[in-house]
Amino acid sequence: MDSSIPKSSDPFFEKANAFMDGRSQDRESWGLMIQRVYSDLGILLQREGQLVRAELGEKIVQVKVAFTSLVACGIVLLIAAQCLGATLIIMLSQVIPLWISAVLVTTSFFIAAGIMLSLALKKISAENLRPKKSIEAFDHIRFSLKEKIHEITKH
Repeated sequence: MDSSIPKSSDPFFEKANAFMDGRSQDRESWGLMIQRVYSDLGILLQREGQLVRAELGEKIVQVKVAFTSLVACGIVLLIAAQCLGATLIIMLSQVIPLWISAVLVTTSFFIAAGIMLSLALKKISAENLRPKKSIEAFDHIRFSLKEKIHEITKH
């Protein structure tokens, strides 16, 4: 065989054919770009899903720890409040009637419990438990996807 005759496996010959047929090359490049965008998007969404699961797992652990702490704190406070309440009622009964001292002590404990409850609810608020990193990542993906679509449609 003569080596001067171009073979179909010769890279130069393949490039020349591709150059001569520019339209099919454009279609292939569009198809490849769209395929790459979908592939990249799939991988990115998979990774972001893993990030969301990990972040939500962390938030669940935080809620469990906070709830356990709240329950333990509540039990200890209940015992301490009973002791303190009895002591305060006995002390105040030396100055004012017993029933008035009991009402005053009980009311002050209700006020303290309300303040503690509001502080505990702030710790487990929806804003605090929001998966901020995942939301930022999805916003970044959305922005990148818009840029890629704009880039593809520009060509």
